[in-house]
Amino acid sequence: MIKSIFIFNKVEKIILLLGMIFFILLPFCIKNIFAIHLMITIFLYATMGLSWNILGSAGVVSLGHTFFFGTGAYISSCLLIFFGINPWIGMIIAAVVNLFIGMIVGNLFFKLAGHYFAITTIALAEIARTIVINWPVVGGAVGLFLPFAEKDSLSNFQFPSSKIPYYFIILLFFCICFLVSNFIFNSKFGYYLKAIKASPEAARSLGIDIKQCKVIAIAISAVFMSIMGTFMAQYVLYLSPETFFVFNISLYALMVAVVGGLGTTWGPIIGAFILVLTSEVFRIYIGGTGRALDLMVYGIIIMLIAVFQPTGIMGIKIRKKNKIKFKKVEARR
Repeated sequence: MIKSIFIFNKVEKIILLLGMIFFILLPFCIKNIFAIHLMITIFLYATMGLSWNILGSAGVVSLGHTFFFGTGAYISSCLLIFFGINPWIGMIIAAVVNLFIGMIVGNLFFKLAGHYFAITTIALAEIARTIVINWPVVGGAVGLFLPFAEKDSLSNFQFPSSKIPYYFIILLFFCICFLVSNFIFNSKFGYYLKAIKASPEAARSLGIDIKQCKVIAIAISAVFMSIMGTFMAQYVLYLSPETFFVFNISLYALMVAVVGGLGTTWGPIIGAFILVLTSEVFRIYIGGTGRALDLMVYGIIIMLIAVFQPTGIMGIKIRKKNKIKFKKVEARR
C-alpha cells in the first residue's frame, strides 16, 4: 500500500520535491499576512476539491458537500464548547460521524441516478441548514463563538499571534489528502470508479458492485470534508449556518475539481490556484462594484472547459500522453 501511494513518474517526483521545499519555505520568505491567508484558502479549497474528486471520479455529481463540511465544523465545535473536548479529538469524532453519515446517505440516495441524486444532496444540505438555524442550542441563526485562547497552542488548535501554524496544518492535511487520492486513483478501487463513470452497464457486467464502490467513495469524501470544516471553524473561531452550510462551499469544491481535472490528483490544486486567485484579483482591484464579476468569470471558465477541454486542465497532459502511446503502437505495427 505504501508503495502504491507514491506512484509518481520522475517528473512528478521532481515537481513534488521542489513544490514541498517551496511551500515549506514560503511563509518564512514573505511577511504579508494576507498572502499567508491566501495560501491557506488555496490549500483549503484544493483539499475540498480532492475530496469531491474521489466521488466525482465515479461520475457522481454531488451538490451538497457543504453538509459534511458544516456537520464536521458543528460537531467538533459543540464538543469543545459544551463538553470541553479537545478540538483535535473533536475533529476525529466528527470525521468518524461523517464517515457513517456518508455511508448512510450513499445507501439511501444512490438508488437515484444523475440529476436526481444531485438535487437530493442539495436538499440534504438545505435541511441541515434549516435545522441549525432553528435550533437555539447550537446558536441558531446568530451562530456560536468558539473559546478564544490568549496564547498560541497546538494542543488547543489556536494561534492568535500568527497564521503560519494554520498554514502548515492545512498544508499537512492537503498532503495527506493528496497521497490518499493518488493511492485511490492508482488502485483497483480507483479503476473501478473510473469504469463506473465510463459505463455503469459494462462495469456491472464485469462484476463490479457499483453501489458499494460509490458508498465507499462518498464515505472517504465525507471524512476529508468534515476535517476541512473543523479546520475552518478553528481558523475563524465563529460558527454560523450561513457560513458553514452555504451552497457556495459545495460549488467551489466541484469547480476546483472540474477546472483542474476530474479523476486526477494534480487537478484540484491547479483549479484552486486559478479560482481563488481570480476571485481575489476581482475583489482587490474592482472592489464592491465587481462582487459578481468573479462568478461571471467562473461561469466563462466552466463553459470553456466544458466545450474545449471536458476533462479539465490536466486532461491536456493525459491527451498528449495518450497520443504518444497511440503513435508508438502505430509505429510497431
